[in-house]
Amino acid sequence: GRPRAQRSAMADAGTGFVLAALRAAYSPATSLESRREAGSRLVSIQQSDQCWEISLALLGSSQDAQTHMWAANALAAKAERDWGRLAPASRPSVQGALWTALMGQ
Repeated sequence: GRPRAQRSAMADAGTGFVLAALRAAYSPATSLESRREAGSRLVSIQQSDQCWEISLALLGSSQDAQTHMWAANALAAKAERDWGRLAPASRPSVQGALWTALMGQ
């Protein structure tokens, strides 16, 4: 895979992107157009290869319920689609994160 530092820099950029998109998508002050755009950006992130790292980073760092919910849903959807392709070594951390997210810890 990619070097760890490069991966985490991408995850950091991704988490910022997701947080901004979530704010836009759920802010009543945002126009419908912008909310739709933010929503489709969020969907594209959920379908990207960085989804694991971004979701795990958000679950680990954010206290916001909306963000947790998004990250948990993204992880669950990604796990459902890509479980077979997931490296066996990373399965426990994904399972753990999902479990934690679902339990609301």
